[in-house]
Amino acid sequence: MSERRAIAIIPARLGSTRFPGKVLADATGRPLIRHVAEAAAAAQSIARVVVATDDRSVMSRVHAFGGECLLTSPEHPNGTSRLAEAAATLGLAGDQIIVNVQ
Repeated sequence: MSERRAIAIIPARLGSTRFPGKVLADATGRPLIRHVAEAAAAAQSIARVVVATDDRSVMSRVHAFGGECLLTSPEHPNGTSRLAEAAATLGLAGDQIIVNVQ
């Protein structure tokens, strides 16, 4: 079995243009962000899952289910940019494997 060493970062923006509020949408009694975080955590190579959001209500919901979440700038043009801020905030080493879960 391989060692878990990758970090999954999930950029989660509440103000999505195509489906506003999608990350908090109820899917079978749980918010979508919880489904995504739990699926990422179940992956054999993932050691840690972090949600990166610009919205305190998303952060609150993630913390409510025991997830790890960072509050990021609302100025990011895309999820990859938000992920880069989260990686810098976490102080991840240059050789750290990061999975961008979008």
